[in-house]
Amino acid sequence: MAHVWHQIFVHSSNGGAFETYANAEFHQRLRDGALGTFENLLTKYALSPQLGNYQTWVKNVPERNGIKPNENFAREVMQLFTIGVNMLNDDGSPWVGAGGQFVPTYGQADIQTLARILTGYTFPTRPGANADFWGNRNYYVGDMIPFDQYHDTDAKNALGGRISMSAGGRPATEVRDALRALVNHPNAPPFIAKQLIQKTVTSFPTPGYIVRVAAVFKDNGKGVRGDLAAVTRAILLDPEARGARKIDKEYGRMREPSLLWTAMLRALDVTTDGVQPFNQGWQSSQQLFNSQTVFNYYPADYTLAGGNIPAPEFGIYTSAEYLYRANQVNDLLYNVDQSWSQDPFYGWGPLGFVPSAVGTPSPPLAAFLADAGNPDALVERLNRLLLHGTMTPAARKTVVNAVSKLDPNDRLRRVKMAVNLILVSIDYQVQR
Repeated sequence: MAHVWHQIFVHSSNGGAFETYANAEFHQRLRDGALGTFENLLTKYALSPQLGNYQTWVKNVPERNGIKPNENFAREVMQLFTIGVNMLNDDGSPWVGAGGQFVPTYGQADIQTLARILTGYTFPTRPGANADFWGNRNYYVGDMIPFDQYHDTDAKNALGGRISMSAGGRPATEVRDALRALVNHPNAPPFIAKQLIQKTVTSFPTPGYIVRVAAVFKDNGKGVRGDLAAVTRAILLDPEARGARKIDKEYGRMREPSLLWTAMLRALDVTTDGVQPFNQGWQSSQQLFNSQTVFNYYPADYTLAGGNIPAPEFGIYTSAEYLYRANQVNDLLYNVDQSWSQDPFYGWGPLGFVPSAVGTPSPPLAAFLADAGNPDALVERLNRLLLHGTMTPAARKTVVNAVSKLDPNDRLRRVKMAVNLILVSIDYQVQR
């Protein structure tokens, strides 16, 4: 769920702007709050110095010399992280107003007012240093800290009165009150519920599925709004997540590159230091914590070509990516046989400049060797492990035939052939 949330609450090193510890600290705060409340998680995200730097609202100050407060985070906290750009029904569909037009959730005046609220925060103070609004620089452990004297203290009103603040307010209070107003906005439940479903279960949830999850977001049954543990439970235990719709050809979601890798490594019991999976993510347009835009690694509204079926992950699944994935699977299985795997700067083996490096060795696959003499038994075992028993008869026949053509005495090669064909199949690439 932390991985899911980091794609909604986007932050990016964008070419190395942050040190590794900063990315680790950012992901840890998402992990710590992923099953808490939406308000607490949103607040921890908003006050993270990584986000403050990325969205350029750290050291944001009131208007001076004709220069108004930075509007980046003010705009995107509404557009992308809480309520979206158009008013929604509980099933995620947009309101249709007079003349068939969508109804916007906010306007430019709301952005400008929220930007005024988002003033007066600076980086956390480094250990041993004194807190200094301008002097605190580029330290990424802990929340950003407020300075009253750098906050816009005029009265504020936005979002049709949902945000209403008298003059004299303090930054810590006003920022939290503004975030709470966004959490309580009627758009937040369907806007967030749909994205969570798409990133965990299926890219094309039915309206009823969204309604059911949004209802839990509104109230967990105990009067709590945004209980993310309850919301996650509702998503994963919904009939649509566990029932007959799994056979619908429009059901499921493409395994994004990072989750494809983690699934393969876990299933095949591969120990890795993470260098190669990270490098392969660059090739596949999903290098973690290095999203090229605030809109995530792929467009949230991407649809399959020639239709209107939502499929966000296919936004980075090009014809080249199809070949990349096939080559990556092959490299994982056979990298010990490649002379370049010992390249001191890029190989699959341990790299000298990486602390405690172990590389990413090919899986031993010893547990499957006993079945290699019986292609049917081997493929059935891998079917249960990798496809949860869902392999089609046609796919089974293809894999069994390919394995049967290999020398029965070369058991490891037989196992690798079966694993390779299953991992590159669309049945594995699309998670159901």
